[in-house]
Amino acid sequence: MLNDSLQTSPAKNNRQHYTTLIAGVFILAVFVILAYWGGLPPTDKIPLFALGIAVLIIVCGGISVLGWVLLFRPVAFPVAHRSVLTGLQRQVIGVALIVTTGLEMVGGTWDEAWHTRYGIPFGKDFFWRPHLLIYSSLLCVIVAASVSYIALVRRGKGNWVQRFRADPALGMVIFTGLFLAFSIPADPIWHSIYGEDISAFSIPHVLLTMMFVFALVAGSALVTPPNVVRKWQSVLRLRIQDTLPLFVLALLLQTPVTLLTAEWYSLQPANLVSRTAIAFQLPDWLPIVFVIFLATWIAVAANRQLRYFGVGTVLGVLSVLFRFAVTIPVNSPFTPQSSFWLLLIPPMIIVDVVYFIRVKRDQACPWWLVGPLASIGLVVMLPLANRLLLYPQVALGNLLGMIVFPTLAATMGAWIGTLTGDYLAAQNVTPKPVTTEAAPYRRWIVPGMAVAAVLFVLWFIATATPPVLSS
Repeated sequence: MLNDSLQTSPAKNNRQHYTTLIAGVFILAVFVILAYWGGLPPTDKIPLFALGIAVLIIVCGGISVLGWVLLFRPVAFPVAHRSVLTGLQRQVIGVALIVTTGLEMVGGTWDEAWHTRYGIPFGKDFFWRPHLLIYSSLLCVIVAASVSYIALVRRGKGNWVQRFRADPALGMVIFTGLFLAFSIPADPIWHSIYGEDISAFSIPHVLLTMMFVFALVAGSALVTPPNVVRKWQSVLRLRIQDTLPLFVLALLLQTPVTLLTAEWYSLQPANLVSRTAIAFQLPDWLPIVFVIFLATWIAVAANRQLRYFGVGTVLGVLSVLFRFAVTIPVNSPFTPQSSFWLLLIPPMIIVDVVYFIRVKRDQACPWWLVGPLASIGLVVMLPLANRLLLYPQVALGNLLGMIVFPTLAATMGAWIGTLTGDYLAAQNVTPKPVTTEAAPYRRWIVPGMAVAAVLFVLWFIATATPPVLSS
């Protein structure tokens, strides 16, 4: 049974710790592959480029190992799952992380639109409005991490492992802030090595995107309603307290999809003639791999965390609506190509169907089964991609690759989704907050922060002056 699959035992707990370590190695491998696909600088700058990659891997690897030791490595001593924060404080930090990531999503799309519309090169855009919005979101994450760390030092009990594992979501916030403190200066340093970005998914951009994903996962864990016993039911019976985690999962797709697929959905007819864009140097199946991986990951995570039949489909539709909602205020020239996001929906529907059938039959839903079945969505995705993309076009010559590699990607997405969903589901019961205060104004914290963020973004965009490239 799926419900039983989320129960823990000492042996299974150890397996989960080592699975997390394997996931870290997988993320590192993906990072290196994306660095390769992201393009290489001129030959004379290859040594500095290689040195930069080595430094990034060493520093990020060191932080990751420290995080695994403090949060996941098996230990022989007991850990009391009790947060150093009150319930209200956890919720405020969680919502701040969610709102912050929303600001980054808007800023990234806005930055993309202005670069294309006004042709501003690197170096002329450092302090323009889209970047200021992104910088503000980065700063907010670091502030949240700093506040969390101070609370952990002052109120935590036991050794460092016991302190971090007393509230794992809080520990994740701290490590996300630590990663960002290193990642932020990496972007301008990286540009100083080889100038403008070779592709949208350059190494610093991939690293920053991963950090925002971690921030969202941690934020979702902090705001997930505690002590909720979840039973499978229709998404039509969605509870009010689950709307925020649902919103988070839909938001989680925005930046990765934009980052990883911009090289293809932004192509113009003139690019088909010159064929100088980096998209023509990459495998034909790559954009489909990115989309099906992300779609399967989020759909599986949502099913395992929230347990609503149809939640993956709802997330797919929300993601498309979010994309259009963000591109309209910033006057993005790619609004029509945002239809490309419709490719997310077919595999998410398949994931929902698999969970519905397996749960109704009282059967488990292992990732190695869900992933390959999700790739059935390719039956719709591939013909739809031919209509929505100028390039690549699915044809008989590349059909095998268009099936094999996306199927592998869907399987990996189901695995990561299982880890993510089970982690978030575990936050339903632990840790207990310091107090369980029930201040009457608490119910207005979440909507108040959300409304304030929306109003701020609209004002920030409406009062922005379009850039002028001086000669």
